[in-house]
Amino acid sequence: MTRDEPWRPIHLIQPVANLVHAVTFEWGIARHDLDAAQAPTGESGPPLRSEPNRAFAHKIGRQVAKDS
Repeated sequence: MTRDEPWRPIHLIQPVANLVHAVTFEWGIARHDLDAAQAPTGESGPPLRSEPNRAFAHKIGRQVAKDS
C-alpha cells in the first residue's frame, strides 16, 4: 500500500486479517509439509481420527496454549 492508493473503509479489517494470518501461518506450513510428504506416493492420507492426526492436533493445541 502506498500513499497513492486511496483509503477505503475495507482497510479497517487489515489488522484483524493480519492477526489471523499470523496465528494460522505455522499450521498452514505444517499442513503443506504433510501434503508434500504424501504426494509422491499417491496416498490419500490417514483417516481423520488416526493417530498421526491426533498427534498433530495435540501439537497444535500445545502451540496455541504456548502462544496465548
